[in-house]
Amino acid sequence: PPRTCHSSPLPLRIFDLSRREGPHSLACLPKPLDRLSVSWGVYGGPALLGSSLRLAVQVGGGSQEGKRGGERKGGTGGMRHGIEEQESGEELVCLLDDEEERMVERQSEGWGEGRLQTPHPSDANPSSSNLASHSRRTGGGSWHERGERERDMQTVDWSFERTGRRAHAGRVRCMTGKWPAVLRVLYEGWDRGLGWLVLCAVGVSSGVVCSLVDIGADWATDLKLGRCQRGWWMSRAACCIDSRDLAGCPDWAAWAGGHGVVALGAYAVLGTGMAGLAAWLTRELAEDAQGSGIAEIKVILGGCVMRRFLRPWTLVVKAMGVILSVGSGLSIGKEGPMIHISACIGSLWSRLFAKFRSSEASQRELLSSAAAAGMGVAFGAPIGGVLFSLEEASTYFPPRTMWKAFFCATAGVATVQYFHRLPVSGKLALFEVHFHSQWKWFEMPAFAIVGAIGGILGSLLIRLTLFFTSLRKTSFLQQHPVYETVTLCILTCALHWNISLLRGGTNGLIASLLSDCSLDQGTEQSVLCAGGGDSSAGVITLSDALTSLVFAGLVKFFLTSLTATARVPGGTLVPSLAIGALLGRAAGLWVESLHKSQGDSGMFGACVNVSKCVTPGVYAMVGAAAVLGGVTRMTVSVVVIILELTGGLEYVLPLMVAVMVSKLVGDACGTESLYDEMVMMHGYPYLDTKNEAPTTDLLAGDIMTQTPLDCVALNDTTLSSIEALLVCSQFQGFPVVTTVQEMQVSGFVSRAALSGALLEVQNSRGGRDSPIDIWGVTDTAPLQITPTTQVDRVWELFSLLGLRYVLVCKQGRLIGIIKKKDLLSRMNQARPSKHWH
Repeated sequence: PPRTCHSSPLPLRIFDLSRREGPHSLACLPKPLDRLSVSWGVYGGPALLGSSLRLAVQVGGGSQEGKRGGERKGGTGGMRHGIEEQESGEELVCLLDDEEERMVERQSEGWGEGRLQTPHPSDANPSSSNLASHSRRTGGGSWHERGERERDMQTVDWSFERTGRRAHAGRVRCMTGKWPAVLRVLYEGWDRGLGWLVLCAVGVSSGVVCSLVDIGADWATDLKLGRCQRGWWMSRAACCIDSRDLAGCPDWAAWAGGHGVVALGAYAVLGTGMAGLAAWLTRELAEDAQGSGIAEIKVILGGCVMRRFLRPWTLVVKAMGVILSVGSGLSIGKEGPMIHISACIGSLWSRLFAKFRSSEASQRELLSSAAAAGMGVAFGAPIGGVLFSLEEASTYFPPRTMWKAFFCATAGVATVQYFHRLPVSGKLALFEVHFHSQWKWFEMPAFAIVGAIGGILGSLLIRLTLFFTSLRKTSFLQQHPVYETVTLCILTCALHWNISLLRGGTNGLIASLLSDCSLDQGTEQSVLCAGGGDSSAGVITLSDALTSLVFAGLVKFFLTSLTATARVPGGTLVPSLAIGALLGRAAGLWVESLHKSQGDSGMFGACVNVSKCVTPGVYAMVGAAAVLGGVTRMTVSVVVIILELTGGLEYVLPLMVAVMVSKLVGDACGTESLYDEMVMMHGYPYLDTKNEAPTTDLLAGDIMTQTPLDCVALNDTTLSSIEALLVCSQFQGFPVVTTVQEMQVSGFVSRAALSGALLEVQNSRGGRDSPIDIWGVTDTAPLQITPTTQVDRVWELFSLLGLRYVLVCKQGRLIGIIKKKDLLSRMNQARPSKHWH
């Protein structure tokens, strides 16, 4: 096999031409070189490291130009084979066909030293090339940033992480064993209490940041309609906090009186300006900040490494972009992005302490708690946030994580409640209801029908969102996110301006829809309470009110599906609530009018001697829960969040029935939740442990990666062979075998452990043939299966034990390996073709 040289490290990029996109790594060159040298090679190694065709482009070149031969070798087909010799005499074997040579030579024109911009790996798994898109968006950067991107899209071995947790506890006991009792107790208390201190810091930080985002988004939303004469920085609610009627607030001045071309122009110009700025910031500074980020948070908590998605710059752009995009009037919400913001905050705090930095499992426990805090501070619902993290976001959620998530969410919500006491915010609760009339049993079928409609709308919203997402990725819109966002905002402003219900903010709309007619003081009272028997009942007819509500709901539905995956920060949680509340309010008005026409007879016999029999606001609440459940497919967490949002504990049973029916109907429509569909569409390595394995007749031998594999042979563990293995292979772990010929499994060693053992030998100034003792860092009991094992059982092993790999052996002899991404790739192929393909 070819040898690699080992002196001053310089960058080496490796293109895997069989994949058309490839991993890069750092290799050692003989000495610093002064020009670009292109070497073509199939990299081998001490244990037959594979035969995939690769192109290596290394920075610098020898003073004497290498020679490339043109000999034909057997077994290579139409490939050219040659050897390029460096000044030091080192050799790199090369294989390349003519077409690929011309392609790469054209790409290499104009490249200077240190400016090699290349795609980087999605992981060490060649079968998952579609995963590279996440990291490829970020382009170049410093070598530190490229190293961060190189670690992106790796998967976490939960079994190994649990072993590491126990090893950490053992090291602490060993280190403090001979200490005085007082010092030992103090240190162990600090080690155990550190996690709780970090959780409290994450919760408080999330509460502060999300409160500022909430205040800023309210101000930006109201700025399109006017300004406060007491101070331009105050939102309408804060400006009119002393006024009972926002419509008649003397301190609020609408642009041009709120009517005419000037008011429309201010509404459109300010909205499109904020939307364009949000899209520009996202495109230029942090593309990972677009969308809600919940799908990616699910993937991260499921055991995938996406560090760039949680970097500090993503947090800054996400917070600023949410304020601008929500304030622009786009049909998106700020509550979903708050989960991503809280996860970024949790990641930042975890980087400050080695206890979390060195353990992926501990990081994910902290991120699970941060996700719960994000949902809690977004809706003021700590219990709902914990249930959201348990039901939707997290994959690994032991009981201790639930307690930690509850503690973190409580700290965050307490911080938000403190901020909401300040005059600048002007509110105490998000959607508090003031009616508490008892629902009647004859309304239960209506609640179930509303739930079924919510499930249908949720499934249709998912399909339309995926269609528009696919259209963005395959059309010219991919290259013009700012123009697309501005166009969407112009369309949204034109529709919202002509529909009075949608002209203001979404949160204000939902609060009006959930209010009682006798307490509603907004300008939309004539629409929301038509036929309600009040003084406002005669303003418009019932049919006009129903038409206005249904039309506004359909417009909101279309705009939400069109904007949900636009390249700006924003989510679909609150827009889904608004769609359901609009249609539910219409259903409530219809049932109320039916009661008035028939009187207290028939099925309305329970309304005898009852002052208020049918409350349209209850139907709006049920509709909001039904559509949200249809989009997210959550059940318990949706019910609890709605109850915490509204305080309407009397309506727990109607909410449960509607959400249950919504989920059943949505599942029958053939779609998963919006976040699961987005995960599958982007090809993220996510193993859903909550669902059963897809039915298939495949065996383990059908999906395994067969030999030759990148292995560590116990009879060849010298410094040079291990170093060559690490340079030439991008895998994150290697089977340990007796010899390459026998392939008897002795264990499994991770790349990090192997690098640490190599570094120890290098620091001791060992020679090139110095042996490396890897036995102490080797897992001597890796999980092994036979090639005849059913794939269904393999799926259960990966999902229940949290594995990243499993060795396939026949009579103790290694014949292949199955990685999590191999399993996901084959199982996705076994599923029916999706509509976005």
